[in-house]
Parts: sequence; C-alpha cells; structure tokens
Amino acid sequence: MMMNDCIASHVKLLKAGAESHLYITEGWGHGTVWNAPGVTEATDALNVIWNFFDFHLGN
Repeated sequence: MMMNDCIASHVKLLKAGAESHLYITEGWGHGTVWNAPGVTEATDALNVIWNFFDFHLGN
C-alpha cells in the first residue's frame, strides 16, 4: 500500500464508525519495526501495537 492508500483506508474506517489508529514513521518500510530492536522509533511503534491489543483483547 502506498501512503495515500493507508490514509484513505484509515479515513474510511473512521467514517464507518470503526476505531482506527494510524501510526506513521518516515523512511521505514513495511515490517521494519520488527527488524529494528532497540531503535527508539521501533520501540514506540511496538508500544502502540501492544497497547492496542491489550486494550481490545486484554492482557
């Protein structure tokens, strides 16, 4: 997906009443967060992901 497609999908989800979180990091490819342990941006992104699942699925 290109960035515009991601943003458009996010907006469509919001308009449909769904909860949607869009987390954007500049210059990172798809899945980079999993391959960069210890990098601040990766840690921040993983925290957003884990918090989303904890909130919706429980610990």
